[in-house]
Amino acid sequence: DSRLELASLFPSFAGTQLEESFCRALSSSGAGLARTVLLSHLEAPRPGLAHRAAVQAGRLADPASAPFLIGSLGQDPRNEETLVALAACLAVDFTSMPDPAGVYTAWWRDHAGDPAGKWLIKAAKDAGFFLPEGFAQSPDPVAGVTALLEILEKGPGILRPSSAFWLNKLTGEDAPAVTSTTPSALVSRAARDWKAWLEGRLAVEAAEPGP
Repeated sequence: DSRLELASLFPSFAGTQLEESFCRALSSSGAGLARTVLLSHLEAPRPGLAHRAAVQAGRLADPASAPFLIGSLGQDPRNEETLVALAACLAVDFTSMPDPAGVYTAWWRDHAGDPAGKWLIKAAKDAGFFLPEGFAQSPDPVAGVTALLEILEKGPGILRPSSAFWLNKLTGEDAPAVTSTTPSALVSRAARDWKAWLEGRLAVEAAEPGP
C-alpha cells in the first residue's frame, strides 16, 4: 500500500522544482523502493513523465531505464541529466567525450542484447576488478556479493550505482542510494547490511555438514 501511495505521488513532483527533493527522500529510505516506484511510470502516457522516471531510475542504475534514456538522445543529445543517468545505469562514462550521445548509441547497439549483469562484468574488468560470469543468475550469490562489495568500496565511483543495484537484487537488502560522488563513509554505511547478509550466509555454509 505504501509503495502504491508513493508511486501515485511521483507525477505531482515530476518535472517540478520539488522532483529532486522527492526522489532524494524516496531513495534515502531505500534505493530499491525508489526504483520500484519510478519504474511504474516508464510507460506513462503523460508527455515527459516517462522521461523523468527514466532519468531518476537511471541515476539509481536500474537497467530497465536504459532503453528509454537511449531513445531520448535522438531528441536531445546534449541533455546532461540523460547522459549522467546513462553513465550510472550502464556503468560506462562517456559524458566527457566530444559526442557522448553518439558513443552511447553505438555502445547500446553493440550491448543492448547482453544480460544487464554483463555490462558491469565488463566495466569491472576494465577497471581491474573481477566479477564472476553469470553472477546475477547464480543460485549461490556469495561469490558475486563478495566481488560486488569490493567494487563498491574500492572501485571507481562510476561503478558504485550499478554495484549497489546488484547487491540489492542478490541479497534482498535495501539501502539508501549510492552515487558516483557519494562520500566513502556513506558508501561504507550503505554496505553494512550487505556485509551482514554475506557474513550470515558464510556462517550458515560453514555450519553445514560436509559430504
